[in-house]
Amino acid sequence: MIPFNDTYAMAVKSKFAEENNIRTLSDLSKFVNAGNKVIFGVNPEFYERADGFFAMAKAYNMNVPKKNVKTMEAGLTYEAVSSGKIDVAMVYSTDAKLLKYKLTVLIDDKRFFPLYNPAVLVREEVLNKYLEIKEILKPLTLYLNENIIIRLNYLVDAIGIEPEIVAKNYLKGLKLIK
Repeated sequence: MIPFNDTYAMAVKSKFAEENNIRTLSDLSKFVNAGNKVIFGVNPEFYERADGFFAMAKAYNMNVPKKNVKTMEAGLTYEAVSSGKIDVAMVYSTDAKLLKYKLTVLIDDKRFFPLYNPAVLVREEVLNKYLEIKEILKPLTLYLNENIIIRLNYLVDAIGIEPEIVAKNYLKGLKLIK
């Protein structure tokens, strides 16, 4: 398993996080429950899912009125939080827009969101035939994490570099390929 998690997350403007001393979802819950009006932006699926927004709010004992939750397409939540239309955005934890909009992902300190860790899959007969594959792929588990994936995604999504070029350059930089 590769040690980065591409899951749902909640993010705020970094300035908002600093000014209000909010680093975790528990911190956000305390802030909301102290009577601060906080507007959330989530995609329609996350709003409707049984294990979505309201389940997360319940897990964190966060009293959020439905009127304070706006639904929008997932890609729009980043810009909406950056522009101040909402205070907290549902995001994906490795999305390049986190860098583009300078957002802080709040730590899921109760581990509410499911893990979506990537894994390398190789058919057993291929692995048995080419024993060196295991050692060749092993460094991927050492050199990839959320911050690196966000930066690599940024090069593709924001700068427009082809994914294959970004991957090759990254692996060459680590001296994993020539």
